Amino acid sequence: MATRVIDIGDGEHVTIDEVGSGGRGLLLVHGFTGGRVDFADHMEALAEAGGWVVAPDLRGHGDSW
Repeated sequence: MATRVIDIGDGEHVTIDEVGSGGRGLLLVHGFTGGRVDFADHMEALAEAGGWVVAPDLRGHGDSW
């Protein structure tokens, strides 16, 4: 699993975890008090099923700002 920080402009950043490549993309979005770490135990298995799995920290949560 790789973690990336993406600059979205105006000093804002979104941190994502991603695993896999190709195939269909699967976006995992946490709830109000959650974060991308909520999906860490499941991402590898989902990617092995075929695809690219991404879990971001939404703005104001986890490591995104």
